[in-house]
Amino acid sequence: MDFLRCPHTRQPLSPAENALVAELAARREELRNHAGEMPAEFSGGMLAGTAEAGWFYPVRDTIPVLLPGEGIRLPVGGPS
Repeated sequence: MDFLRCPHTRQPLSPAENALVAELAARREELRNHAGEMPAEFSGGMLAGTAEAGWFYPVRDTIPVLLPGEGIRLPVGGPS
């Protein structure tokens, strides 16, 4: 997975911690991805940067969805 990069920043991606995934999944209906849409359900995530300042990309059916429009800017509610 060393070759996976954030489509926005080109930073390396790492698996998101379970606590962050659970928090975002619980708030999914109020979230908006970079495309301005509510994200589809996800079971995990990949993180570029940190939970305080980064991008979260959903994992669905064990596949990271690394499309630029699918990214969720962190912190949620911060500048995009």
